[in-house]
Amino acid sequence: MKANIKNILVPVDFTPGSLHALECTYSIARFLNAKITLLYVIQPGDFLQEMLRSKDELDSITKEAKRKLEELSKSVVTTTSLNIDVLVKFGKVYEKIMECASEINARFIVLSKHIVHSNEKGILGSNLLRIISQAKTPLIITPGNIESKLEYNKILLPLDLTESSKEMVFNAIAFGIHYNAEIQLVSVLMGGISIWRSRIYGKMRRIKKTIEENGIRCSIKIFKKTDKHLIPSVIINYAQESGSRMIMLMPHHETESNQNYIGAVAYNIINESPIPVMSITPDAGPDNNDVMKPIVDPFGIWK
Repeated sequence: MKANIKNILVPVDFTPGSLHALECTYSIARFLNAKITLLYVIQPGDFLQEMLRSKDELDSITKEAKRKLEELSKSVVTTTSLNIDVLVKFGKVYEKIMECASEINARFIVLSKHIVHSNEKGILGSNLLRIISQAKTPLIITPGNIESKLEYNKILLPLDLTESSKEMVFNAIAFGIHYNAEIQLVSVLMGGISIWRSRIYGKMRRIKKTIEENGIRCSIKIFKKTDKHLIPSVIINYAQESGSRMIMLMPHHETESNQNYIGAVAYNIINESPIPVMSITPDAGPDNNDVMKPIVDPFGIWK
């Protein structure tokens, strides 16, 4: 595969949520002049089921899955003129999504949060948690409702005092420049200090200045201290009230003992958000031994 071909990976299972995630991909695919790769994962059953499955049966399932993907591909090409490729994989969903993203050097993975099934309605499944915490590719997670649209004219950026904010800011600037987007900085105080004397206020003012120097509109909103479990609701409510079209997050690995842990705040925002969320892990970028941590640059602006 040629290195200059840009790819966006869209896992589908033909449910309305996954098809909506595909529709949400069209705009960014046009902007990037990128190919969309549709991926369907055939999941293995339990041990006895796999023992009883014949090779002919697996071949038949694979052919039917590919036929349906190609049918969907032709429909998308007819209506959008985009470049579409299809892949069928057999195995665990989260493993095959990440494996495929690496194989095609995906710039983004766009998926419905219901593409990887959970045991309880409304609760993120373990597959999606693994993808969020381990992916080396930025994710755009759609809520699965057809009313939500993936737009970039207002991007909400929740910030804290960690160094990883740099990666999010550079990504937000990339979207702001190319989509003429407004960037909305938001934070919640963790202590009882006044907003104006807080460290986060000073940090957000510096970030706002940098963003505005790039010709991008930017606003700041800081909420007073609240219980940690209420922070996701505060941020989501503000996103809806302010007309945000996407939330950009960098989930933190808050404990070294569990690599799948993505942080309670990020988890709940992704789980509850009625608008698309972009999730960028610290691994979603080139290794760098400089003082600054790796900067994710989805559009290749700083390369």
